[in-house]
Amino acid sequence: SSGGYAGVNIDFESIAFSSDLESDRAAFTSFIQDLAAALHSQGLKLIISVPAKTGENPADDWSYPFDLAALGQSADFLQLMTYDAHGPWSDPGPVSGADWVEAVVVYSSSLVDPAKLLIGLPAYGYDWRSDGSATDVSWVDFPALLAKPSVETGVESASLSPWLSYTENGISHTVWYENAASLQAKAILVEKYSLAGLSMWAL
Repeated sequence: SSGGYAGVNIDFESIAFSSDLESDRAAFTSFIQDLAAALHSQGLKLIISVPAKTGENPADDWSYPFDLAALGQSADFLQLMTYDAHGPWSDPGPVSGADWVEAVVVYSSSLVDPAKLLIGLPAYGYDWRSDGSATDVSWVDFPALLAKPSVETGVESASLSPWLSYTENGISHTVWYENAASLQAKAILVEKYSLAGLSMWAL
C-alpha cells in the first residue's frame, strides 16, 4: 500500500563502500533498477538525489558511483544537488554559483532527458572564520548578518553569488549566501534547458 504517498526520494550519499568504485557504481545502479521496477508496478514515482558533476572521474568516490545515464533511464526524476560547490572543507566561495550550476545542467542534460532533471537551490550559506572554522548559516539568519556594523557586501560577477564580510570579537568572517537575485539566476535555467523543475534544501 502506498499510504497516500506519491513515491520515494532516494538520497544516498557517500555510497562508495569498497576500493572498487566500478563495482559500487554497478551495485547502486542495480538497486535503483530493481526499486524503480517495484515502485512503477505500484504506480509510484522514484526521485534520486544525485551529486552535481560536470564530468566523470573514476577516482572521485563522492560522485563517480552515480551513473547518471543509467539512473536516468530508471528513475522518474534526478534531483541534481547543485549546491555545496564550496563548504567548510574548502576555501570560501560560492555555495551554488549560477555559472557552475549551468555547467552541471549542461553535462547532466547530455546524459539524461532534461525533462527528468531537477536543479537544487540552497536556502543556506556558509560562514568561514579567520580562526579556521566554518559553519552553515540558514536563510533566516541572513538579515541579521547583513545588519552587522561595518559589514561589507558584494556580488561575484561570474557566479552571481552574494558575499558579505565582517569582524567580530577579533575574528573576521566571510559569508557566501543566497538572495532573491542569486536564486533567480539559477531558477531561469529550468526554462532555458527545459528541465522538470527545481527543489530546495531546505524549506
